[in-house]
Amino acid sequence: MTVPKSLPSAADFTRFDFGSLTPRECYKLLIGTVVPRPILG
Repeated sequence: MTVPKSLPSAADFTRFDFGSLTPRECYKLLIGTVVPRPILG
């Protein structure tokens, strides 16, 4: 399976977003993807 270089793979996306975030930030980010509303932190 080939992935266009313009689109990161799911694994790269996960590493990029969650690798440097704290568990709290990850949690808020996940909630933000499920509940489309501003998250004040």
